Amino acid sequence: VAPHHAWGRLSRALSMLRSSWGAPTEAQLAYLARAERATVAAERALDAVRREEASRLAALATRHGIGLLDGTESAEDSTASR
Repeated sequence: VAPHHAWGRLSRALSMLRSSWGAPTEAQLAYLARAERATVAAERALDAVRREEASRLAALATRHGIGLLDGTESAEDSTASR
């Protein structure tokens, strides 16, 4: 994993924190903050991909006449209609 990716940054921060029984140093806390920012950015990017894929899947299902839950009916409503 590249060191600038979220997992690389988190691994580095955890490694630094495990290296001592003492309170975290400012450098260790700075690495942890960078890891947190990288993780948040990665989560946002993943959420965007998920939204795009869900939208594409819904459009494809609609085009082929496959009904999907659209959030307006409950799971009970959908099973009752079967």
